[in-house]
Amino acid sequence: MTDLAKTRAKDGGTLLEKTFIVCMGEFGRTGGELTVNKGRDHNRAAFSAVFAGNAVKGGRAFGVTDANGVKVLQSEWDEKRSIYPEDVLVTIYSLLGVDWTKKIANTPSGRAFEYIEQQSGTDFVRFREISDLFV
Repeated sequence: MTDLAKTRAKDGGTLLEKTFIVCMGEFGRTGGELTVNKGRDHNRAAFSAVFAGNAVKGGRAFGVTDANGVKVLQSEWDEKRSIYPEDVLVTIYSLLGVDWTKKIANTPSGRAFEYIEQQSGTDFVRFREISDLFV
């Protein structure tokens, strides 16, 4: 990130201003005592991610968990649910100018392609951009 911030593009802006950086996994880990296998289980409700560059409001935390990082206490966005990895993908697609809402019907397999299916597990979810992260 330091190199991107120091390197100027032809228009005078930095490469960091033109690059969206995401570092995350698809789930968090449970807190508290270690499991019988001396590890942690998956925790879909709370996970960490780092976002930087391309209009990201930097230098802040987005959301608050309990002391063990297990339960979200304050989500800081107006949806009444956790942020899903699909919400992050929707955000990335939007930053890239991809219309993620469209379906591509004419595929070699004959099966319609959706960038983001509006479901997660057994529930239908309205995924959307995490616009509160950006200026």
